[in-house]
Amino acid sequence: MFALWLKFPFSTLCELSLPSESRDRKSLMSIEVTVQPFQPSGSLPRARTILFTVFGFVLLFLFCSPNFQSGSEFRATPLGSDFLQEWTGGYIWLNHRADLYDAERFVAMQHDPAIVGFGWPHEQYYPMVYPPFYYMLLSPLAKLPYAWALTIWILAIGGAIAATLCLWARFYPAAQSHWGKCLLATLAFFPLLMCFNTAHKSTFLLLILTGTYLLLYHRKPFASGALFGLIAFKPHLGLVIGIAMLLKRQWNFVAGCAVTVATLLFLSLLAGWDLCQAYFWQCLSMSDYSSTSGYLLTESHNLIGAAGLLFGTDSTFGVIVFWVMAAGLMAIVGFGMKGSIQTDSKRFALQFSMLVIATVLLSPHFYVYDLTILLLPIGLVVFELGKWQGRRTLNWQRQWLLASCLGLFVFTGLSKRVAEVIGVQPTVLLLIVAAVLLATSPNWYDTEEDRSCVTAA
Repeated sequence: MFALWLKFPFSTLCELSLPSESRDRKSLMSIEVTVQPFQPSGSLPRARTILFTVFGFVLLFLFCSPNFQSGSEFRATPLGSDFLQEWTGGYIWLNHRADLYDAERFVAMQHDPAIVGFGWPHEQYYPMVYPPFYYMLLSPLAKLPYAWALTIWILAIGGAIAATLCLWARFYPAAQSHWGKCLLATLAFFPLLMCFNTAHKSTFLLLILTGTYLLLYHRKPFASGALFGLIAFKPHLGLVIGIAMLLKRQWNFVAGCAVTVATLLFLSLLAGWDLCQAYFWQCLSMSDYSSTSGYLLTESHNLIGAAGLLFGTDSTFGVIVFWVMAAGLMAIVGFGMKGSIQTDSKRFALQFSMLVIATVLLSPHFYVYDLTILLLPIGLVVFELGKWQGRRTLNWQRQWLLASCLGLFVFTGLSKRVAEVIGVQPTVLLLIVAAVLLATSPNWYDTEEDRSCVTAA
């Protein structure tokens, strides 16, 4: 007797069995059909648990954090912190579009109680650093009162992290049996807590990068590139991964990315050539971002911030050190990306982690809430090393990599105080160590199974 199982598109499972009692031709033509209802997977309960937990967490911040409590005419910090920059940009887009990149006008409107509903110290401000299409897409929020728009924005931030966790639980095999641990660890990550508390957009970046990797993992490079192109609202964060995929001749990925970027560029051009030109000059000045007044080098987690903390932002030697470190990091990334790539392999999971870490280090600006995107490389490393650990003892390289990732998870909350004491940013050191170990990861495959670089489903 044998059985043939077919799963139909309408999710009905049919068992077709041939009777074994009789072996004549007539009895073999008799087919017994048993229809069984399809048993749904645990994806829906997981998604519900993730959504309720995350949004409960977000509402806790929204109602309990002083950063979101309105009612004061003058505040030490703006209501909703970073969101003020988004809302002001959308407001200017709607009412004074030609002045979008006029620094004085932009700062003045941020401090106008008649516009935003509160006052705050004039020596503090948020610069306009995003492309025209970004402010255009956010302009509907600027039609709402600031406090209402802020509430919607916070819920969207929570939705992005919930969507990220659901993607892990649904589409990454190594995470499916550990989704509860992923949920708890994610909500305990200090940069994410800071992201919630300051209404920062890093969860959207994490969602884009996670979706990009998972689409590559499932061999959908065009869709992956199209999603990755959305990172163009922070174009410097797309350079490392974009250039790496271009040099590795991943043409479908590049084509998808080009379609999205071209669409966003077209939207910006609709705003007018003068605005696009003003934004271009704004981008050229971003390398001096760490030299602006009030910039805290002890909260900067990139190479340029580390060099500035060690030698001062005006030091020529510090600039030389930065470029030497940047060149060394690019050489490390080049070494780690040598050879062909297989996007559903163990090796590529570690390579993609390396590219994300290099993106952080080479960025001109990276505060603690920006480190939310490190949840992706930390997760990939822990999942991939977990597969090895089940079969053999981790060698010293894997142990150091795991230690550096766990150190990043823990020290992001202590990094500012440690940097103030020792004059060195500990997260930058840990990121460099992790990048080096990830770049040499292909040499760790000590069995034929490992060298095949194929991730077991």
